Amino acid sequence: MKFQYAFGMIVSLAVVLGCQTPATGPLKTASTATTQAILTPQIRETAIEIIRKGLQDQNGYIRNACVEVVVTTYQEEMMPLVTKLLRDSLVPVRFSAALAVGDMPYRPGRAAIESLLGDANPNVQLAAAYSLVKLGKPQHQVALLEAAKSPDQTVRSNAAMLIGKLGNPANRPALHQLLQDLESSDKARLAAVEALAMLKDPTAYKNRLWPLLISKHPDDRIIGIRGMAQMGTAESRDAIVTMLDDDLIEVRLCAAEQLARIGDKSGQAEVFNYLSHEPTTETEVGIADTFATLAIGRIGSPELTAFLPKRLQSSKPLQQIYAAQAVLMLSSGKPMGSSGASSR
Repeated sequence: MKFQYAFGMIVSLAVVLGCQTPATGPLKTASTATTQAILTPQIRETAIEIIRKGLQDQNGYIRNACVEVVVTTYQEEMMPLVTKLLRDSLVPVRFSAALAVGDMPYRPGRAAIESLLGDANPNVQLAAAYSLVKLGKPQHQVALLEAAKSPDQTVRSNAAMLIGKLGNPANRPALHQLLQDLESSDKARLAAVEALAMLKDPTAYKNRLWPLLISKHPDDRIIGIRGMAQMGTAESRDAIVTMLDDDLIEVRLCAAEQLARIGDKSGQAEVFNYLSHEPTTETEVGIADTFATLAIGRIGSPELTAFLPKRLQSSKPLQQIYAAQAVLMLSSGKPMGSSGASSR
């Protein structure tokens, strides 16, 4: 499989695979200031403005990414802008916006979500059904379970992911059936594995996730790491720690970010090493940079936070957006789960 992975939103990030020496030795202090001293009111206002403008950007990727930030950092005051995106011309943007209404949850958006049940795209219909379940209408769960058997593999993949996000262990059989179906694509199977991890399926660790961690494909290893974090056990945490020694920097940074997500900051040195020596000639924001910036928001140490002000001024829009997310998480945000998936 190509190393293209949709991380937390509907944007596939093309990555240049490379190898970098893992960080060793003591962490060098980038700043002795406290995190809150770095995150001044002006810095926070800059972050808010980046996301607000991004929700109205002409680029669909940018709009998508900013919807994710609104949910992850619980920016309820921006939800009126998000609900406008329910009528966006791009399917992935409508999809993300629909999930956001349910994940917040944002009840003023329910009427608009109900109208999306008749959207021309089946993926948007699924997102609407998911949000309505989150808004107190459990009968729409049936649509997700049925979609897990769809001949359309993108629909099947999104259904699996949304079943996992709903968090109902009673829905595990639908995911097992998807995995057993010979017609299921690799993408759909991986979505089902991660969904089973969300549902704490007892078979997920040994039978599903561990094989991904030792796969030769980096994107498989990343999904395995994410799934292990969803499991949230001491055993799965230890498995993620081993991935801090992976040959690829992208995988190591994913491990560091996911460990921080479950309260373990042992990957901090890896993140600091990358941020201190990141390439300056790249014109695109790769997945390594994404994981590193998101990890700042999860770890929150002064040494890492000191990198955020410069990143807010980056000429790369996605780097600005991820830095803004980290700022909002560390100042007054309320971290939540990802609302993204694959769509078309």
